[in-house]
Amino acid sequence: MESRLVEINIELRQWSYKMQFSLLSAVSIALALASQVVAKEQNGFINSCDGLSLASGHILFATCVDAAGTASQSSSVDLNNCVANIGGNLECTINGQYARSCSGCQLQDTDILSCNCGAGITLKDLNDCVSNTNGQLTCP
Repeated sequence: MESRLVEINIELRQWSYKMQFSLLSAVSIALALASQVVAKEQNGFINSCDGLSLASGHILFATCVDAAGTASQSSSVDLNNCVANIGGNLECTINGQYARSCSGCQLQDTDILSCNCGAGITLKDLNDCVSNTNGQLTCP
């Protein structure tokens, strides 16, 4: 009887360790996913700006709310300061000057930049390259 109690005690400890590990794993995964969402929101602009338009293939215009979420203001950013053409692909880079080597640039689906950069049409989610900083469009 006593040996069976010892076995049950050991089994309960093993089960407890497994449950703690499972819970820790689930919490770790949830925190990792949450941090990606927060990072995306901090760098992005699409959830706090509307009325997007593109002029001259590289000037992005939008109306954005400020940090308090109370006031809207018109803003613009020269995407040449945020995006580069690297080997025919658009990439987020400070002072990239993509418009010098890309043509036919336009917005698709509100925040997707579409250009012909030598290797055909390439797309870039501008939410990765542009931020709303207190109502102003900026390069992160």
